[in-house]
Amino acid sequence: MKTGFVSIKSKLLFLFIVFSVIPMGFVATHVYRHAEQQIRATTLQHLEELAKLKAIEIDRFFELARINLISAQDFVLFKSNIPILNRLAAKKTDRRYQNAKKMLDLQLVKFAEDHRITDIDIIGLDGTVIYSTDNDHPENESFANKTFFKEGNKGIYFSDIQRAKGKTPHYFLLASAPLYDLNNRLIGVIAFNITMNSFFAQIQGSTGLGASGEALLGKRTHDNSIVFLNPLRHEPDAALRKIVRVGDKNAFAIQQAASGRKGSGITTDYRGIEVVAAWRYIPTVKWGIVTKIDAAEALAPIIKLRRDLMAAGTLALFLGILFSLGLAHSMAQPMRLLKAGAEQLGYGNLDYRIPITSHDEIGALAGAFNRMAGNLKELTESREQIRHQANHDPLTGLPNRLLLVDRLEQALSESKREGRMMGVMFLDLDGFKGVNDAYGHDVGDLLLKEVASRLCYCVRQSDTVARTGGDEFVIVLLKIKEIDNIRGIAKKILKTIKEDFHLSGITIQIGASIGASVFPRDGLRPEGLMQLADEAMYRAKNAGKNTFRMTVADKEPETEVTYYAAQ
Repeated sequence: MKTGFVSIKSKLLFLFIVFSVIPMGFVATHVYRHAEQQIRATTLQHLEELAKLKAIEIDRFFELARINLISAQDFVLFKSNIPILNRLAAKKTDRRYQNAKKMLDLQLVKFAEDHRITDIDIIGLDGTVIYSTDNDHPENESFANKTFFKEGNKGIYFSDIQRAKGKTPHYFLLASAPLYDLNNRLIGVIAFNITMNSFFAQIQGSTGLGASGEALLGKRTHDNSIVFLNPLRHEPDAALRKIVRVGDKNAFAIQQAASGRKGSGITTDYRGIEVVAAWRYIPTVKWGIVTKIDAAEALAPIIKLRRDLMAAGTLALFLGILFSLGLAHSMAQPMRLLKAGAEQLGYGNLDYRIPITSHDEIGALAGAFNRMAGNLKELTESREQIRHQANHDPLTGLPNRLLLVDRLEQALSESKREGRMMGVMFLDLDGFKGVNDAYGHDVGDLLLKEVASRLCYCVRQSDTVARTGGDEFVIVLLKIKEIDNIRGIAKKILKTIKEDFHLSGITIQIGASIGASVFPRDGLRPEGLMQLADEAMYRAKNAGKNTFRMTVADKEPETEVTYYAAQ
């Protein structure tokens, strides 16, 4: 009887394992694999999106630098004053030389500050520096044999990233372009020294990369190696110093990216650590970019789930038939909920939450799913915030220079298509520096916000008011019927800005100098219209401030200089 009883119990256990434990194991394995696939796919998709966004930021950075070079090429001050500096290079005490240099300083020093340019150099045709915004720049320094000078004679050129000498790491690149005089003859090369430290900090921003993630840049060299371009999270001094050979076991992702490939997966990074990574090539600069997170962090929910499921399975086998039956019954519904949650996450429903609150392994997995859905929703919203921040001034909320250029190009296309006039106003505040000096930058910031609000009040919703830096604003006026409309808007703005500002118990009075250009009368290109409006603004400021000038002779008797835009 005893033997038969044991035999029957063994058979019942065998039948239970066959018809209950094994199917439950298959279900658990299926859910685990499905969850693993979803988590890996979601993590890789997120990293691919981040790499794409950062690649866009890099393209925008160089596009803005290119726009700044094109704008500088069209400066009338260059065309008229550089030949004077060339002609009187040996007579620097000559009044004409001093006046020409002063005119350049007046515009270029502020231009460099507004655009985060460390130094602007003008190089003569013999390769010698004839002007620099840096007063400590060595006189008569020659760049005749430098690549950026030779290439700058032909067109717009960007050098490789370089590291400046000194204890504190400082990274920069040189951007150059040819300069022409008023007769379109080559007179030299303009070179921007652009700092890269803040650019690297922006690209390496850890939003969406967790506690261990980072973004890194690399470029393939002529000797079949990859050089890291930016400081690394785990090796801060690695920029331009750390090199890996193509084919090395580690740093696979950056090898692929810098070699012109795009992809994602689980691999090892430059430390030999397993990571989840996405990589892509940026053809405009011939760089590769990688976004990565340590696999131990990115796949932590999967690792914990696998460990918990193995422990639960082992425990279930040892507790016996009744406990196994109860466990099977208690896990069936949660498994279906987990599967439904994984499917909803896969469909992109980031608001879905798994309704499991138990404190067991399934509850932990449900919590991991719910946290991941919440994090992904936050990251999606943060991408929208990043796009907004990339196109708007953080202080006033107005469009910045990048968005302004895009709006101006759209406005020109619409005006050309409809045969309408449009206007560009360049506004600079009079007395703003005195406010900062007297009351501090906090009051100055409040003043800029209030000025932005008043400017928006003075124009239509279809017009664009942008802050391009410091106390400078640009206004794009659409569908202008006649030029007197621009004068009327300018007078309204001058009157509004002249009214008292009441900020933090302080009454402040300032003024504004405004210059304006008109499409199509003054030009067809955004850069030309912007430049002519800027020059008109400086004429308004030189005429006594708190006044308005246009690019060609208008009805105002104090207008003295006439400019015509190049068509």
